[in-house]
Amino acid sequence: YSITKENLDEFFRIVPSARRRFDVMLSKYNVDLDTVLHIPRAARFFTLFLESELASENIHYVLSVNEYKEAYNDTDDETRLEMARIITSHFIDEEGKQPINVSGTQRKLILDAVREQDVDAYIFDTTQRAIYLLLERDCFPRFKQSHFFREFLNEEENLAFLTKEQYEQQQKEEEMQGRAESNLLNKVKSLKLVSPNE
Repeated sequence: YSITKENLDEFFRIVPSARRRFDVMLSKYNVDLDTVLHIPRAARFFTLFLESELASENIHYVLSVNEYKEAYNDTDDETRLEMARIITSHFIDEEGKQPINVSGTQRKLILDAVREQDVDAYIFDTTQRAIYLLLERDCFPRFKQSHFFREFLNEEENLAFLTKEQYEQQQKEEEMQGRAESNLLNKVKSLKLVSPNE
């Protein structure tokens, strides 16, 4: 029995979840960090792994900066500044909840820019790149050898054969969970709902 490209394309059209998962399953241990970060379920498993290693601030920072960049063009100046303040107070400030390990020079540049309200879409690029490289070179290879990655692959194998209806239901559930986990923009919106006198 042979499968033609047309048959495979038709299969992926009928079962859209299979395409992304097919790519992961095909590459398995050769999958890269960028692919994992763009598959919500995989990103969650990677985050769980980092939490077990007490290094989750790195992935939270990368994902928060991604969210900041994605929202940048669709938000007003006040919202952008508030998002930058939240990222800075949470990750850049040494007294933050999850301070990341960045150079003193980069830390000062970002803190000064936010303090002076001089933020742009690229304010976090240098530190994000440094943290991404740390994740890619240090944490990610260990993740691919961990039980977290094997659990992710097992789940992907089970999900690869969903029908279109099941896939759509799964996507809705993941989207709802993603919205709940999308912390940065939700924090800014909730801050705007609270009056300064409260």
